[in-house]
Amino acid sequence: MRVTILPSVLQVDVPSLDFGQVGLGEAAQTTFTLTNKGRGLLMGRIRCRVSWLTASPEQFQVPAGESLQLVVQADSQTLVPGDVTHDWALMVESNGGHAILGVRIKVLSPHLKLDPALIDLGALDLIQPGAGKKAELMVRNGAGLGY
Repeated sequence: MRVTILPSVLQVDVPSLDFGQVGLGEAAQTTFTLTNKGRGLLMGRIRCRVSWLTASPEQFQVPAGESLQLVVQADSQTLVPGDVTHDWALMVESNGGHAILGVRIKVLSPHLKLDPALIDLGALDLIQPGAGKKAELMVRNGAGLGY
């Protein structure tokens, strides 16, 4: 009996994942593509090495000559505001080779903006019972909006 095993070859289209800017506590998403450059079936799994990162699907099978797009999500809830880089954030393990991807994300600090910044109630008669005035105050998170 003779068995020929065709090799599979893993190729990843990016060396690292860049999520850009995200507000503190928000989620961001990006994608990357796995390609099987060999002649056999490529099988493997994705391992996220940081708790704030998830990938889907976690396990994959890619026929020879085909590609698969993976979705990676970052949750900035536990991150400190500022530039975050991690060189070994995601590992692709397969029978056709391994790849290690880094991650870049910029977590923006929350900023509060008050509209209007000055509230003018005008003249108020404190002697007359029931005298009063109302004003509206809007508070919003201006992170990443140029505030």
